[in-house]
Amino acid sequence: PVVSPGYADARIEPAPRNGRFATGDRGFIDPQGALVVTGRTDDVIITGGENVNPDEVEAVLQQYPGVRDVAVVGRDDTLWGQVLEALVVGEGIVPEALITWCRDCLPGFKVPRRVRLVERLPRSESGKLLRREL
Repeated sequence: PVVSPGYADARIEPAPRNGRFATGDRGFIDPQGALVVTGRTDDVIITGGENVNPDEVEAVLQQYPGVRDVAVVGRDDTLWGQVLEALVVGEGIVPEALITWCRDCLPGFKVPRRVRLVERLPRSESGKLLRREL
């Protein structure tokens, strides 16, 4: 009931998947019983057969000195399927140094192959990253 008041097509049964409604959100129930949403299923980047949640990589990149905002996206690659690219807003960022730093913090397949410095990232009025516009 908190997701939708109902289906537009009255022939569809409530909770069609064994009592669960597929929202496309990824997450878990924490030890206190709260639902923690960690991202969207359609945001997962597959690189070399490995699944990468961009939110996880972004959280690491946010810790780098001078980074004010960051987004991680998958870019098509003939060898890997997709490679990670970090779009970074910040001051004094040297892309090669950021990639080197990431190698100490992340497994190899989660290290962005490319870093592009940008002036701003598209965000909604509530501050949510608009991935579709990247």
